[in-house]
Amino acid sequence: MSVPLGPLEEQVMNVLWRSCENRDLPLTVRAVADQLPESAYTTVATVLGNLMRKEMVEKLRSGRLLLYRPRRTRAEYAADRMAEALATSRRPHVTLDQFIGALTPAQHAELVAALARASATPGADPAAGGAVGLARVPEIAVD
Repeated sequence: MSVPLGPLEEQVMNVLWRSCENRDLPLTVRAVADQLPESAYTTVATVLGNLMRKEMVEKLRSGRLLLYRPRRTRAEYAADRMAEALATSRRPHVTLDQFIGALTPAQHAELVAALARASATPGADPAAGGAVGLARVPEIAVD
């Protein structure tokens, strides 16, 4: 499971995700700080150290430069947070109902498509924590 991020940690991760998801370009502390003008260089360096301890970023060396990049994608982090919310809920079915009820029609379509992809995965076994088949997912009315 993932560790929740504070607001500044989230801002730093968003900078790193944008850089690495589009161009696979790790960044220096200075490059991150330049994109967060309200935060001092030393603050960004401290936050990156905290994110390393939380295993959210890794530090790379390129010559004399220290570069940082995310250890996981934004999608992996979001999925872990959703799974954690469901796992810690006292009433998971109510949590799911609330989540599904808050989806836009486009998000609902994405959810249905994701479930279809998961159920088509060879060897997916719902009983073993694998993909959930569409037959088990009720129709959801979206106005």
